[in-house]
Amino acid sequence: MGPRYAALGFGAKFGVAALSSPPPAPSSRKPRARPLLQGRRGLLFLGFGVAIIGAALVLWPNQSAALERALSLSVSRLSYAETEEPSAREARFREELSRWLTEESRVELVPGEPLQGIQGAEAALRQLTSRHPRLVLELHRVEARLEPHAGEAVGLLHVSESQVGDVHRRQYPLSLKLRYLDGAWKIASLRIGPMDRDEPWERP
Repeated sequence: MGPRYAALGFGAKFGVAALSSPPPAPSSRKPRARPLLQGRRGLLFLGFGVAIIGAALVLWPNQSAALERALSLSVSRLSYAETEEPSAREARFREELSRWLTEESRVELVPGEPLQGIQGAEAALRQLTSRHPRLVLELHRVEARLEPHAGEAVGLLHVSESQVGDVHRRQYPLSLKLRYLDGAWKIASLRIGPMDRDEPWERP
């Protein structure tokens, strides 16, 4: 038998053996489920999600604390003295009120009629300056609770006609509702309740 026929015989032999062999039994193993997070991309998404959650947990309390400090600072900047130029005083009033109020904000001074917007608050401050040549304002024990687009805060407004920490200062409860508009917190409504303390305070 020549090489050509030997090769054909070899091929036929093994071809017939392959055809006559029983087919392989189907595998009983189920296909492996593909992991939801697989590879470098999955780790990247997982890390991004953890970072967002961590930032929210860390920064949200800090945002409340920062807002509390900002409110206290703005209230103190509404203090005034008789030696101050009226034009400079009114410019500072408008700057601080514009920081927090909109024309839709509601301001309630109990007892008294509700005021509307920045202009209403400015009119109330002008009445104060006409009756009291000097006032020192402080906001104490401020607590703010914020959600993604709304919040609220409470505090105690201290008013003195002489100096910071005056033992004869008066105290008024303050509460306000907040809205997050155009990247900033604004006051939707503000209420200053009746005076709840006019007794002399203990000296520190």
